[in-house]
Amino acid sequence: MKRSNTRFISGTVAVLACTLTASFMLSACKPSDGNPLSVLPTATTENTFPDQLLDSDQIAFSASVENWGPFNYGYDYWTGTSYVVYYNGTIEIRNTYSLSGEEVETREISYEDLKEIRTLADSFRENESGYDLDFSDYCDGSGWSFTTYDTDGSKDPLYSGYIYDIDELESIRNILSSYETPVDLNERAFRLFEGKYYCSDYGFEYEYISLYKKDDKYWLEIKPVVMAEPEVYEIREIELMENNIIYFNYVEDNKWHSFIFSFSDDMTQLKPDGSSDTYDKQIENT
Repeated sequence: MKRSNTRFISGTVAVLACTLTASFMLSACKPSDGNPLSVLPTATTENTFPDQLLDSDQIAFSASVENWGPFNYGYDYWTGTSYVVYYNGTIEIRNTYSLSGEEVETREISYEDLKEIRTLADSFRENESGYDLDFSDYCDGSGWSFTTYDTDGSKDPLYSGYIYDIDELESIRNILSSYETPVDLNERAFRLFEGKYYCSDYGFEYEYISLYKKDDKYWLEIKPVVMAEPEVYEIREIELMENNIIYFNYVEDNKWHSFIFSFSDDMTQLKPDGSSDTYDKQIENT
């Protein structure tokens, strides 16, 4: 189960993936006109933006950003984020990852920021023709889309594509992202697998395997049957891989090592690498 000198350099994987898929990205990340953006129709309705937050769950603004590459294949890489802002001052943020799926958080946005977003959107509509929107030389990065909504529910698509050097749209992005909790992939994986696992099979190697957090550090505790005390390792990285494989990476004698496990789809069972023993997650009493 223990593997020495295991260190994954995700940047290398990303570069290889980008190189191998370059020709694919040239066609996959762009619409048929060869340009990865589409300038959407200019608004024709009058701005009906209110002068305060409303007691309403009507959407005021939405935006999404997609990862157009390079892709860190085999790892739990980020695929996109969506933002939905409501007239009542709520902002809903959804981050999506290739393996672990969605994570949603809801925050409160100030009226000043909500109004500034709308002001910036209206300004872009007015100044759109002054920008050089030819991004035909790009084939990766992040692509955005923006939509405004009036209080009556009517929506008005604003823009879709790259936003490099587009002042108003980059400012909107900065406002939205300021409400987002920074993503910690170690913490994300930890929350999926946190707990204590026991083996009910006869002749098992370990009494239990436990993943927990203490003093803002991640710990893997393994209790071999033949030992009186458990072995405890400080985990520096937790890497979720394809096929429900997870690496718990730690440092010992100035070298990186890994414990490797496979998990069931519902995250309630694990198997150490190279073992046939199955360990079941302990269910806490409620």
